[in-house]
Amino acid sequence: MTDRIVELESTVAHMEATVDGLREELVDANERIRTLERELAELRDGARPEPDGGVVDIGEEANGNDEEQTGLEDIIVA
Repeated sequence: MTDRIVELESTVAHMEATVDGLREELVDANERIRTLERELAELRDGARPEPDGGVVDIGEEANGNDEEQTGLEDIIVA
């Protein structure tokens, strides 16, 4: 009977570790989704993301240079 208890405790510990890992992944995914939603909202408001994570207003681009497109122009939002 004691061996069975040890086995069950081990199984519970393993399951708790799995749940903790999944919880961390979920939190990270939610943070990334929020970041992408903010970027999308900024794009809809006439701004474009900078490679460093900042945002530049499209109307205020310096020197009027044609910069590389972000690739977000082809995304269709339904």
